[in-house]
Amino acid sequence: MANWQAKYETLKRYIADHPTIEITSNSTSIPGDVRPGFYAIFDDILAEYVRQLYAPQLNEAALAISKFSEAKARLASLVDLKTEVNPNLGFFLADPVAGLTRSTFTLLLSLVRNNITVEDFERESDKIIQDSFPIFMREIYLQWSVLSLIALLGPDQVYSVPVPDETHDPHYTESELRPGNFEDVPQLLPAEKISLYGSHYVAEIAPKLVFHSSRLDKYVAIRTDYHKVFCLIRKLHEIIKGLEWYQLKDIVNKFGVFNLWPDIGLYLDDNPEQLRILMTYTEALRPDMVLDVWNSDGQDVEGGLEMARRHCNVLLPRKEMFVISRAAVLKKKAAGSAPVDASNSGDQSAEQQVDIRVLEVGYDAGGLEPVVACLAKTEALE
Repeated sequence: MANWQAKYETLKRYIADHPTIEITSNSTSIPGDVRPGFYAIFDDILAEYVRQLYAPQLNEAALAISKFSEAKARLASLVDLKTEVNPNLGFFLADPVAGLTRSTFTLLLSLVRNNITVEDFERESDKIIQDSFPIFMREIYLQWSVLSLIALLGPDQVYSVPVPDETHDPHYTESELRPGNFEDVPQLLPAEKISLYGSHYVAEIAPKLVFHSSRLDKYVAIRTDYHKVFCLIRKLHEIIKGLEWYQLKDIVNKFGVFNLWPDIGLYLDDNPEQLRILMTYTEALRPDMVLDVWNSDGQDVEGGLEMARRHCNVLLPRKEMFVISRAAVLKKKAAGSAPVDASNSGDQSAEQQVDIRVLEVGYDAGGLEPVVACLAKTEALE
């Protein structure tokens, strides 16, 4: 008998020994005096299932979480900036076992109610864990890459661009956020935190952070988590002048609506006020650089490179594109490709052949130096 099943037998005995606990196929009543004991065993069953069957994954998670914490600390040593992540990811970062078992709670409850069999519980739990684990791990590596890149660029001033969402403006909901509504250009404010997640019910796409890079002597806006937004910006081109914008309808007409956006976008300017808006309901600002992130040991290299080329062709960044890879997956560049012309006007009438540089970085932030060197070299030429 597996260890988790032995603990499940312990729970059944606990229920039998406490007749005040009433469990049927569709209801559960656990009096307060026995509830702590019940849930202590209940939670231990879920934890034991993960510890017993997913020990290698937990070891991998421990390394990733340690490196993520180091990246947070490294950035915090440079600027006074807190880091916020998606709450579900936060549970995983705090305790990977608890993070993985949160989604299997209802399955174990169904087993206790005799609505499913042990085999059903194992099958469905495995599916949930095997689906959620790589999502957590990829998100950690993406955020590690973001924090490491910001730190490597030497931030000495940091700004945020707060935009309304449904958490503090109730009218920003899926049903009420009407396409084509107008909003004002948001303000640039000193940053106290970087939010590595965000609502999808927002008026516009703004940077995750705007900061001055001491290494580039430029202001940099960084963005992840691109998605569709619903509002136009009032007097956008009167307030923010001289930048290149793409019409989203042209992008959609050429590329469709799926898999359009890179994992990371970087935008440079001498004036941070120019970097307050990156996308509206109808337009997207041309980035200086885009990056994709690979976390899997079994990465489909050709498929990943094809997707990276697509992301690059959608937004036509001014500079070379990079892929940040945790694993050693590639020993050569994409064959038959040529660098993006830094003087390209951004005309999307013809798809560009782009050079995709894959950096096998692992968790060594120094492996991101080619990104900084590319930005610095190109700036020196402009």
